[in-house]
Amino acid sequence: MFNFKRNSSLFIVHAGNKYPVELYPDITFSQRFQERSLKEKNLHRPNNLHDSAIIQTAEEGALNFTTALRHFSQLPIFLDLGVSFSGGTIDSFDVYVVLDNITYKLEKCIISRLTFNLTRNDIVTVSVQISFSKKSLFEASIPGILQALSTNAVTPIVGLDVQINSTVLENIAGISVEVANEYKWLEHSTMTSGISYPTEYVIGSRTVSGAVIQYLLDTNEADFSDSGTDSTLDIAVTGYSGSLMDLALPSIVYTRRLNVDELISRAYDFRLNTNSGNAVSIIT
Repeated sequence: MFNFKRNSSLFIVHAGNKYPVELYPDITFSQRFQERSLKEKNLHRPNNLHDSAIIQTAEEGALNFTTALRHFSQLPIFLDLGVSFSGGTIDSFDVYVVLDNITYKLEKCIISRLTFNLTRNDIVTVSVQISFSKKSLFEASIPGILQALSTNAVTPIVGLDVQINSTVLENIAGISVEVANEYKWLEHSTMTSGISYPTEYVIGSRTVSGAVIQYLLDTNEADFSDSGTDSTLDIAVTGYSGSLMDLALPSIVYTRRLNVDELISRAYDFRLNTNSGNAVSIIT
């Protein structure tokens, strides 16, 4: 029986619960291994041209997927895991990817990047990047208490309202917002014949950044200066049924650049510039 990626399903297992995640067909995951070569050619074996090798160490794995976001009244589990921070670290979890009749388990996963894609007349989506310790076949029932998917309808974005320093930015074409967690898997190796997988990680800094794309008109050419270092940014995203999500950044640094294309626009590239809040309180 062939397996097709379009039939993929994904579950996040954390704290005894099993959370299904709606997927776009762009899901990918892989893990590589480090090879150490051993020279075979020497004075006694001049015809041994091919080196031998051993594999003892696995690199971190990478999982990428995109999902639609229905509403932020209840924070989806991967957003909660990606933006929370407690005790100097972020929580790890397991992911189970089902491809028709095959299930893969991805162990000790951490969220490395969340990218919100906000375009007028499109639905809210988020691209998720995950780093994991180990990939393996799983031949049992996926553990955890199954949690229900949101019943909110998926609706297109009809309003993108942006304010910088409480001044409204008109004619918004689109917005991207990214939460990136800087992390490092600790060195791991083994003296045995088995493969050593990464098991421990440390979290460094976190960056909340993005860009606001604005159509350039003669009425808004002089709205703001080309840069700012302590500005507030408020974004409200609405659908047909009302508010979809809100972002409130208390202090940002931004620069403004011009995009000269068929339709001229400009981008406000921004980055959160304070530790007075956290990502949970920023994204609602």
